[in-house]
Amino acid sequence: MYRSLNSEKVIDTIETLGRRIDERFPDSGLRRVCEVLLSSARQSHERSAWIAKPQMVLRAITGTLVVLIFAGLISVLAKATWPNSSFDLILLVQVSEAASMSLSFSARPFYS
Repeated sequence: MYRSLNSEKVIDTIETLGRRIDERFPDSGLRRVCEVLLSSARQSHERSAWIAKPQMVLRAITGTLVVLIFAGLISVLAKATWPNSSFDLILLVQVSEAASMSLSFSARPFYS
């Protein structure tokens, strides 16, 4: 089953229908409806082409924010005082899980 439409073929089909309507019903308001539909299809085609392009500015901003967040994290960890007691296994699992989730969420925008 098809899950996508070819916007150029949709526009061609609407133009063809508009010509047929104009030939058969020249004084009807149906032609104006077809013109509005054609305009909407063209706008949708332009928008979908813009959306399909990679948004490099957005990726650059996201990358900069990720770097700033990790720089802040490193700064906080460098100034933190570590406990003198032994490191607990449960605490190690919690910290590593949180770190791996943070890394995976922060790297996600670069792989889409």
